[in-house]
Amino acid sequence: CTCTPNDYTSQDSLAVTEGWNCGTAPSGCGPDVVFGKFAGGCQSGKVCVDHVCCSPAKYPASYECGVQYDACLKRNVTFTSAMETWDLVFRQTAPYAWKQSYWYRLGSAKLDNFANKYYWEWYKSRRGVSNYLDANNKFKLKLAYSGPGLPSKKYNVWKQLDFPPTISCRGRPVPGYEPVEVNFDVSEGFKGMCRGADNVIEGHALSRRRRRASGYRMIAGARRSVTDGIITPIKDSTGALLKARRVELYAASL
Repeated sequence: CTCTPNDYTSQDSLAVTEGWNCGTAPSGCGPDVVFGKFAGGCQSGKVCVDHVCCSPAKYPASYECGVQYDACLKRNVTFTSAMETWDLVFRQTAPYAWKQSYWYRLGSAKLDNFANKYYWEWYKSRRGVSNYLDANNKFKLKLAYSGPGLPSKKYNVWKQLDFPPTISCRGRPVPGYEPVEVNFDVSEGFKGMCRGADNVIEGHALSRRRRRASGYRMIAGARRSVTDGIITPIKDSTGALLKARRVELYAASL
């Protein structure tokens, strides 16, 4: 049999007239044609839309409602923070060290140490979870620290497809990770939270090996001693790591 290869180099082809620099397209004969110098992808901060890399619009965190059209993504972006309610779902307060390696229901939101539901109740298929999922089926989460000496923005806000204790850390970003307001990082780069080997949940999704608890800087549900405070990835002006009295995880209820 014979085949006719698609020509993406002719001057009247869409690839040339629209300046395709990412994505793939059928070759007509054999493997797909890959566009751009990033193996079909785009450089950091950009996304591939219709074979062209572009930068999604950035909107002020103060936007709470309304709609804006994003010319890069070619769709409307709806702001819903005014309709959100942050529900506390986990709290650990020093000097309490977590007793269980998994997320098990504990106490109430009025107590110093608290976990809402058992981890298996946070799977998307279970009742009582749908109100925490946005239009893209993602959880919006906030990890916050409290205690003396910490900066004003001592929290991270992000989205991910799975609730942290239901997915293991595997050396790569958690599925669907989307930063919203990230104020501090971890050594490997913060890419969401997941179930760790030595703590209930961790912000070390990119870690490729298991380490002692002291090697983790962003954790909730530390199982080793936190008598002198809960370790954080936040640094002071000298570069020293700060410790918190309390760490809390919130989920946005829509």
